[in-house]
Amino acid sequence: MFYNISSIDKIVRFIIGTLAIAAALLYHPLFVILALAMFLSVATSSCLVYKVLGINKNIELKNRYLSLLPRYNPAPVLIFCDQGRVLFQNDAARTLLQSLREFTQLGTELSPHEIIAANKELTLRYKESYQLVLRGNKHENFIMVYGFDITTIVRQENELRSFALNDGLSGLANRKKLILDLQSYPTRALSLIDVKNFAEINAFYGHEKGDGFLREFARMLEHFAPQRRRDIYRIQSDIFAVLWEQEELFLDEIEQFFAQRYISVEGIEFAVEVTLAHARLHEENRSLLTIAESTLMEAKKRGVKVLDYAPHLDFREQYLANLEWSKKIKHILAHEDNARLVAFFQPIQSTQSGRIEKYETLARVVDGERVSPPNLFIEAAKQMGLLPKITTQMLDIAFAYAAKSDAEFSVNITIQDLQNESFYELLVTLLQKHAIQASRIVLELLEDEEIYDYLEILEKIKALGFQIAIDDFGTGYSNFAKLQQIEADYIKIDGSLIKTIDSNPQHLEVVRTINAYAHGIGAKTIAEFVYNETIAALLREEKMDFLQGYAIGKPSPNF
Repeated sequence: MFYNISSIDKIVRFIIGTLAIAAALLYHPLFVILALAMFLSVATSSCLVYKVLGINKNIELKNRYLSLLPRYNPAPVLIFCDQGRVLFQNDAARTLLQSLREFTQLGTELSPHEIIAANKELTLRYKESYQLVLRGNKHENFIMVYGFDITTIVRQENELRSFALNDGLSGLANRKKLILDLQSYPTRALSLIDVKNFAEINAFYGHEKGDGFLREFARMLEHFAPQRRRDIYRIQSDIFAVLWEQEELFLDEIEQFFAQRYISVEGIEFAVEVTLAHARLHEENRSLLTIAESTLMEAKKRGVKVLDYAPHLDFREQYLANLEWSKKIKHILAHEDNARLVAFFQPIQSTQSGRIEKYETLARVVDGERVSPPNLFIEAAKQMGLLPKITTQMLDIAFAYAAKSDAEFSVNITIQDLQNESFYELLVTLLQKHAIQASRIVLELLEDEEIYDYLEILEKIKALGFQIAIDDFGTGYSNFAKLQQIEADYIKIDGSLIKTIDSNPQHLEVVRTINAYAHGIGAKTIAEFVYNETIAALLREEKMDFLQGYAIGKPSPNF
């Protein structure tokens, strides 16, 4: 019970009750009612008696200004006794907080007596709509509550929270929400679904059709296995996630569901091609999402449609190596490591002259006797945004060698370099520093959809005199129609085609087509991965312009 009457108050009331009995005996019997009320209030410590007698009227009188002219006081104001009953409500409180009758409805863990005893002020939110401030008065034993209408603020907060945790295109939850849910449900299982053919759909039919495809794919996932407890997310452009309530993954059901699926967008039917990765928590010091993403990367690398993670799979070592390289490459670039980033040069031979006329500048990490190729550290550098720093060092070295040689030097650049606002100024600075013609430097780019968003900067670079090469052409994106927009000087044909042209007639035909197409748009061709003389001879017969590979020369720190 909450006590409303102090010890002194009780003594005073007892004395008043005694005097009231005396008055009843001497003057009028009705004084007995007053005496009984006083004794009853002392015995029960009841604020109800206190109110019935009108003694609490002074509280209302003290605060009557709160109820005067309600139009000037739209905030809800209430007064509770310390037993938690409402003693006073202004018009705004009656209108806005109609259901609020007891202090316990406010949802605070503190009792009225605790607020009064400590003379505390407490701020809380009532039903997600009002900001309420509670103030207790330890002398008069009441709690005044006044509020501020924050309905609009709460609605905006909810909208922002929804926007932050949901994907605007598909309507599904996003990656951030998945991470939060994984923290709440650490024992569940996770499936990742990569839409393999989305890039082609987007490129061939345009972004509107691509967006429509993703929306329909999201709806399709929502109807998948409705009897199973699962949550669905879109965590990247074309990667979706299914978080399972149980640890069981229903692999057969998932694979069956995606077999021969089609999605219709504005009358066009698209086949659904996916790569599936599944993961459960194991005794490892990393998150379920990290395990699933590693599994998906491995599935794509192996070219398999479905991969279920198991601790014995060998890509865990690769994962740990990536972590180590992430730390190491940062220290190397900051000159805080004994290892060094150096350039190796691979020769490129002209089929007409038979001479080495070009070199590709390749990044290597040298640590004592150990030389690490870029495939070990480039991905880690990319994830950390360090590729531009590597490019800067490689460019500076290539410019320096070009200044003392007649050969051309090519350097690999990336989308991160083109996104770098100072990249153009860097090229200008290096030209001035080394005093060479820009045409002596070839900038090699991997062709993908993103590259066509940077045609403006590529035009400016070509205007300086630099040459552009499209690397690894013939697999992946390989958009013949768009390639002309870049006005590339060289097209480097992917090694996966070149290395089998002596045994695979289809690959030979593709190489012939690319070679003819390149010559048709005024570009020269470079065949990569020429690893034996048989292939080299065949490429010379096909009028390839340049050859690069171990049959011509291995990468070396010298040339």
